[in-house]
Amino acid sequence: MQPRQSGRRQPIPPGCCHLRRGSPRRCGPATSTPTAARPHRREALWCVRAGTGSPVAKGGIVALTLATARGCARYGVRANAICPRARTAMTGSLMGAPPDGPDPLSPARVAPLVTYLAGPAGERITGEVFVAHGDVVALLGPPTVRAAFPGPG
Repeated sequence: MQPRQSGRRQPIPPGCCHLRRGSPRRCGPATSTPTAARPHRREALWCVRAGTGSPVAKGGIVALTLATARGCARYGVRANAICPRARTAMTGSLMGAPPDGPDPLSPARVAPLVTYLAGPAGERITGEVFVAHGDVVALLGPPTVRAAFPGPG
């Protein structure tokens, strides 16, 4: 892809063509859902007993979502990732039996965030990673430089 020059239109990447503003085939916001099981741990997004495959896949989904948000923003594409902590058939063994009464880890508790991001109120939100469970929505920050080590000389 060539840099944008005044008076010339920049070609639109093939994956974004149908998503640009004004296109009759435009779809809504892209929302990815890497899971966030094991709610009792701070590192729950990445820590899984089964091995490295699942955390690598989750990291890939987050990276793809952020790259989509940055790379396709000029075409009106919004992309966010929601990491739901919800008691489902797949996560039930990790989270235990639901309590009597309303389940704070019900997937229905994550739905309002999805609705908000997909609706008009979420039009300016893009490139974010959310962890949602119960009545909590957490916004993850980007990786940061913790320390720098100068090379010799």
